[in-house]
Amino acid sequence: MGGNAWTHTGPYQRDLAAAFRQEQEDELARDNHGFEGRSVVELWRDPEWHEYIFTGGTGSVLDFPLMIDAADTDDGPFMRPLTDEEVRAWAPHGRPTYEEWDAALDSE
Repeated sequence: MGGNAWTHTGPYQRDLAAAFRQEQEDELARDNHGFEGRSVVELWRDPEWHEYIFTGGTGSVLDFPLMIDAADTDDGPFMRPLTDEEVRAWAPHGRPTYEEWDAALDSE
């Protein structure tokens, strides 16, 4: 079925949840997609936003309501960081460079 591939990178931040929230706020400030004056939390409470996201989305971090734990297996539109084991499968030292991340994406 549908879906589109997109990536977004930014500076390293140890607190992934804080980085995720900041990127959502920054993206919403750049483009509110016609939903003026609402926070990300308010958007995800709005059935019209759900319709907008699930019928096309923004192709950005706004397409995810929240970040779940890396070990969580919930099947939803959530941002899930990779586990340490998943990262070390292609970056044995555990903190990949942009080039390693890009190569991992290209290798699927």
